[in-house]
Amino acid sequence: ADTLGWPYIFYITGIMGLIWCTVWWIVVKDKPEDDPHISSEELKFLKEYLDGGPNDTIPKHIIYPWNKFVTSMPVWAIVVAHTCASWGFYTLVMCLPMF
Repeated sequence: ADTLGWPYIFYITGIMGLIWCTVWWIVVKDKPEDDPHISSEELKFLKEYLDGGPNDTIPKHIIYPWNKFVTSMPVWAIVVAHTCASWGFYTLVMCLPMF
């Protein structure tokens, strides 16, 4: 790190991002028909799914059980855990420059 200096970490992460974008641009296609790695069976399934499927049983209006969400103990456990983790993280970030 001393040889290259502190700015090079930004160059390294930037180069890694460019490599990732290049690989993504080469591998990922806009349409399933353009993907050379997809089988004819997968292509048929995707076309049926994208066209609405053989049996269009998906309801147009979904009623969400908000009461169950709000009273769910696992949801509240996630909320409390996230709040505690965020409080600890932001306390560390705010107090770290003091040292």
